[in-house]
Amino acid sequence: DRGSKANNYLKRLLSDSDIYKCFLKAKVDSLKGVTNVRFEKEEIRKSLEFLSYLGVDQAYSVLLYLYRTSAKTFKKDVNRLVAFQFLYKNVPGSPSTPEKIFADLTEDKITKGAMFQKLKGLCSGYENDFILNLNKKLRYKEGRSGEVQFLLEKYLISKGSGTGFSEPTIEHI
Repeated sequence: DRGSKANNYLKRLLSDSDIYKCFLKAKVDSLKGVTNVRFEKEEIRKSLEFLSYLGVDQAYSVLLYLYRTSAKTFKKDVNRLVAFQFLYKNVPGSPSTPEKIFADLTEDKITKGAMFQKLKGLCSGYENDFILNLNKKLRYKEGRSGEVQFLLEKYLISKGSGTGFSEPTIEHI
């Protein structure tokens, strides 16, 4: 019956909006289905914070889809999506191009693997542009050290420290 369908739809919208807000505010502890391993939650939280820092709002809808369809691989998916956004922000390209790919995924026109393959293709061949653009941003005197902090923390985590600093600065790292 229509009333039941409408009620279920509203419940799903409310649930999705709660999850979406968790992503925006990097409130990983509020998410169900995310691993209970503290280190993994912290890594997801930091990745979501960095995504916010990058200012790429179009990524949140695909995150919601990935969370809903494959919570078990969510940490890996978040990290891959953040890595793409970081790369794409530093190469020439229109924001509408990945948005189309994201829409194809959420409309089940392509698989998650195909989406990441297409996103990778958007950055291919732009290594020199990436290096030049990132070097410009990483100049300490410009005052935007978020990218440096994120990269150094990811490096520390990859070397087994497991944690970064609660309020890192480049000097601390």
